[in-house]
Amino acid sequence: VAVKGLAELGQIPGMGSLGGDAPTNVRRTKVYDHILIDRLTTQEFTGRAGVLDLQQLLGVDEATERSISDHLPVWAEFYPYEAPPSRSSRP
Repeated sequence: VAVKGLAELGQIPGMGSLGGDAPTNVRRTKVYDHILIDRLTTQEFTGRAGVLDLQQLLGVDEATERSISDHLPVWAEFYPYEAPPSRSSRP
């Protein structure tokens, strides 16, 4: 499945956007930002990712949020170690 909005980059097999189609601009109308991984080789991703809502998190209004940036922060959680190779890949 191609990642929307990434043109040729989204056509790479295994390419995944951890934020998906969640809006990342302050007005919450467009997807500006992604954290991209190769889902075929990346095993460290915990499955937790998202977009921080600064208005809710910090209790600021949209104008204040926009004065910081018109992009919302995206985040993803990874294990601090590499996953061991699967049994099927062992000689």
